[in-house]
Amino acid sequence: MAIGRRLALLGLAMAISLVGATTASAATEVGDECEGNEASGLYSLAPEQHALSQSAAHQTACPVVELSVRTVRKRKSLRLLVTASMAAEVTVYGQAMWGFKPKRKDLGKRNLIVPLYGGTKTVAPGQATSFPIRYSREVKRRLNRITPKESIRTRITVTAPNLAGAPTTEVLKPRLHGWKRRR
Repeated sequence: MAIGRRLALLGLAMAISLVGATTASAATEVGDECEGNEASGLYSLAPEQHALSQSAAHQTACPVVELSVRTVRKRKSLRLLVTASMAAEVTVYGQAMWGFKPKRKDLGKRNLIVPLYGGTKTVAPGQATSFPIRYSREVKRRLNRITPKESIRTRITVTAPNLAGAPTTEVLKPRLHGWKRRR
């Protein structure tokens, strides 16, 4: 390394800082494949090798947001109680699905997929935040037509990004039972 000298090796070969180096060839003399910025003389390893950021000054694993989700079924909505391990922007969305037979006999059985919206809220650490998911007109109509023994399949997704932006995802599959009463 005639051009510059190695100042710091942070972590387990996570970042290499070179002083006086003007090209990436000086960084490869250390024995690692590096990506760099020629103007600043700062080189770091490829992005898939470190967890949190692209900066060589901070190379630690990013804390993961842990989500705890509980469902409460109401007459006109499905309510989710979400708790997070750290403050995060939590987004709730999903879809309801059921099969039907179209009037044309040659089409066969089809599936209808209806979106469900829960919104985005900031969840404080350790506190339960409520996300009501109101049923759309199509879902209410279907629930009025089927008996309590029958149900509609749903798939609800709860996502929260960590500090680096990588999402933590929980998927729930509650069933919505019909409202029709026998006469």
